[in-house]
Amino acid sequence: MLYSFTILSLSMMCLFVNSLAIKPKFCVNCKHFIPHEHNNEYGKCSLFIYENSKYLVDGIARENEYYTCSTARSSVNLCGKEGAKYRKKYTKKFVKLVEN
Repeated sequence: MLYSFTILSLSMMCLFVNSLAIKPKFCVNCKHFIPHEHNNEYGKCSLFIYENSKYLVDGIARENEYYTCSTARSSVNLCGKEGAKYRKKYTKKFVKLVEN
């Protein structure tokens, strides 16, 4: 009897933990995401400017001077695997306006 209760409580605990699981933050849904014209795999992040010599001379950020999202997410110093700088592209308020 005690054994079956333990199994039941463990399975319910697993269900509870799984329901609290954190969903991944996808760059495509981030407001800083700059889509690539052919493939979102090569999308860039507007937060992280790749500081090459042109940017350091005139301060103008060019579209091709941003880090790709895959680079930003793979570096702990930038956004990291957890998406530290992630911000939702659409809010509930915006979705309600679009639906009306």
